[in-house]
Amino acid sequence: MRLPATLFCTLATLALLAPAAAHADALVRALALPRPQAPGDIVAFAVANPTRRPKAAHFVRFGEVFRRGALPRGRSLVARLGGPVRPVQADVKTRYPDGSARFAVLTLRAPALASATARVGMLARAPVGAAVAAPLDLVAALTHHRLSLRFAFRHADGTTTRGTIRPLPALIALLKTGNASFWRRGPLVSDARIIVPVVRAFRLVFDISADAAGGFGVDITFANDIAMGRRGTTLRYGVAIAIGGKILAHEDRITQYQYQDWRIALGTAHIVPGQIIHDIAYLESTGAVATYDLKHGIAASLLAREARTMAAPGWSRPLAADGVSQYMPATGGRDDIGPTTMANAAWLISQSVTAARYALGQADAAAAIPWHFYYPKSGEFLTTADIPNIWTEPGAHINGVTVLTQLARPVGGWTPDISHQPDLSFIPYLLTGRRADLDELNAQATWTITGFWPSAMARNNGAGWVVQGNQVRGSAWALREIVEAAFANPDGSAMKGYFTKIAASNFHYLLDHIPTWTKAEGEASGWLPGDWGTAPDLAPWQQDYFASTIIAAARMDVPGARRVLAWEANYLVGRVLPHPGWNRRDGVAYALITYDRRFNAFYPTWASIERHTVAAHLSNGPGPNWPHSRGDYAALALQSLAGVIDVLPSPAAWRAWHWLRHSGAPYIDEGTLTGGMPQFAIVPPPAN
Repeated sequence: MRLPATLFCTLATLALLAPAAAHADALVRALALPRPQAPGDIVAFAVANPTRRPKAAHFVRFGEVFRRGALPRGRSLVARLGGPVRPVQADVKTRYPDGSARFAVLTLRAPALASATARVGMLARAPVGAAVAAPLDLVAALTHHRLSLRFAFRHADGTTTRGTIRPLPALIALLKTGNASFWRRGPLVSDARIIVPVVRAFRLVFDISADAAGGFGVDITFANDIAMGRRGTTLRYGVAIAIGGKILAHEDRITQYQYQDWRIALGTAHIVPGQIIHDIAYLESTGAVATYDLKHGIAASLLAREARTMAAPGWSRPLAADGVSQYMPATGGRDDIGPTTMANAAWLISQSVTAARYALGQADAAAAIPWHFYYPKSGEFLTTADIPNIWTEPGAHINGVTVLTQLARPVGGWTPDISHQPDLSFIPYLLTGRRADLDELNAQATWTITGFWPSAMARNNGAGWVVQGNQVRGSAWALREIVEAAFANPDGSAMKGYFTKIAASNFHYLLDHIPTWTKAEGEASGWLPGDWGTAPDLAPWQQDYFASTIIAAARMDVPGARRVLAWEANYLVGRVLPHPGWNRRDGVAYALITYDRRFNAFYPTWASIERHTVAAHLSNGPGPNWPHSRGDYAALALQSLAGVIDVLPSPAAWRAWHWLRHSGAPYIDEGTLTGGMPQFAIVPPPAN
């Protein structure tokens, strides 16, 4: 029997996972992660076995964001997980200015677990001067394993080319020279990467790991994404993957368009959804994610809907969409639009097995989107630092601009769009530490920048502006990807430097233009000008999209972000406070008329904006109905106010939040948010 490729590595696990998901979700809901108690305690977590079979002792990997100073440079980690204290391998990827760890990929040996059980643990600092064992010898470990991929490429003339790729000898040779690219390197697990060119624009990316117990794993990306080369085309092929001579994966009919990737993890590299349960309140306190409402959880109806979707044919097949909107220009409320996706928010809030499976499926689906432009000269995805005037817009072909040698185009059902792009990879990377998810984040963020019109003004000679000359929602989501990539990439890496520079450039642009915008916008100033249907009028919901990115940047300590948010707060807070002649209910309307076309100027007061909004029949009126606040508009405003309260505590923001929360505006009750729009279920932090 031929099996879907994404099931190969996990047949024994996932076949058992689905029937046990409801039981495992109940287990998660019953768990109570403790607060730190002993000196050196940092954060609690749990290791679960969400399957219907017992699981022997095994190594687990997950990502952890730390508070500033929690894990100083030079200190190691241990875990109390029942029985003896266990060493934790922490591969630190980013650090705070004081040298303490900010984000690390953690590895530890979990105990044996019965079916649908969990063990609660605590991460803690090891004693000062604690000995750390030498890293695993990956060369010696890999010599005991075999890995092969047998391909059959089908051509238009009916012929077939066959070949076999064995990456381990090449990786071992690279390791012996000292030039291997490690992701984890320690006494418990070591893994390294090798990239193998195959044919035309097609390459294979292997992240190969071995552990101290003799385990072996491989995370493979099938990447038809080499850009600016002489040749590239659609590929049609079959592939069989064997470990130790045993075929574990077999797919006969792959059709893969250029700039698409797909991924598979085999052996110990596979992530079991729901295996690690994080302390999300702690994660929120680090600033890495928004302050989601953890009190009300996620509605059972939403999890049931996810489960039904995953049970349908085609879920998690190679190059599947897995619920991600393929025609991204489509407007209206969508599960994958927001500060993050509905799936990622549901996973964060609930930590359920069902939500984890769904979100991880969508993270894999990100690979199928044709926005991957790998540049062999740099060994990274194509950036404006490589080719300053590059333009990767689908079908782009214009004088004075460098375009792709094989033009991008909508393929495989996908039509990417900057103004409607989902945030698929950042949260999965933070929670799992999977290197392939960081690759996806980098692919999307570089596409975001290179997809903007590359005129000298727009690019500002390589500055990478994405916050002007664009729909505000496009500015929001483009800057979001850049900020997240700057946060996520390892310190000292080329991608870290690139995205940090681009983020800084965009915040400099905003700060430089704030005085001009403030003068032009008058009493209601604090909103970003942009192109949109009734431009230069104002779409409040798009301003909330943009505010969510600025709030996230401020929580991540991006320089300048707090100053930008302080300017935005005049509008974000003021629109739902009383002003003479202003109906605060219109602060969450679909559109506001802010521009006087007779005099080419903005209306200078709240009252004048209100008069013209009423005249255009766009006002919500006195109630009880809210005719122009359908959908998520009020929920978006609430999330913005929650962010302002968090970053810039102010009595005015609290007054605004409380009024709107109890105003009767539609779609802001917990049932709606937890049952359909959890990506907007952002509340003021508990400390407030």
